[in-house]
Amino acid sequence: MLFRSGADSTATARGVGFDRVTARPGSESDEAVMRGMNGLDHVEIAAEAVEVTNPSGIQTAVGFEKTYTYLADSGDDTVNVSGTVGNDTLVGKHDWASFSAGGYSHFFRGFKSATIDAGEGLDAFYLQDTVHDDQVVMRSGLTTFSNLLFSITLNGFETQVATSVHGGLDSVQMFDSELDDNLYSKRDFTTMQNSQSFHRANGFAAVSAYANRGGVDTVQIHGT
Repeated sequence: MLFRSGADSTATARGVGFDRVTARPGSESDEAVMRGMNGLDHVEIAAEAVEVTNPSGIQTAVGFEKTYTYLADSGDDTVNVSGTVGNDTLVGKHDWASFSAGGYSHFFRGFKSATIDAGEGLDAFYLQDTVHDDQVVMRSGLTTFSNLLFSITLNGFETQVATSVHGGLDSVQMFDSELDDNLYSKRDFTTMQNSQSFHRANGFAAVSAYANRGGVDTVQIHGT
């Protein structure tokens, strides 16, 4: 683990060779950088703490407003994120994601699979595709984003936005809820929303939508 002291400071501290390393900040501007092994890592992220576990030991960063976790881009590294009672936001591109909650920001990269539980509040995610063939499945309160290299499962997000800009044969499936859902589709984007959630897919080559869970559902489709 690398400890960076202050945005304007060059002071650092490093823990190497220990079975367990726990770091706490000395000021609000302190940051923690955590690095994994070669495909053998499990990461637990909450607002006030990040923990990386692998065969070499456990790294824990407690109370840092910003953390950065770098995994090995190989193997079966996993990440679990637990949200807060406030309004949480996840932003992701390619092979990285950043989770912001309650004044904390946690960046993580190189995972094979990630599960993000938003918790309470009005939570939102914004994900971009990769250069591979990405598949997105959106349901009220549950979305999966996957390709041959990694997968992300997102639970409890009220606002769900996925964007395809990097090529590949990307596809998205949208499923209705028990509520009254409205689907609106144009050439370059599709939305589905109800009184509790909002889904948007931008730029996908293939979009499918299904209404089979009840409610008074409506659809508007506009051509090019």
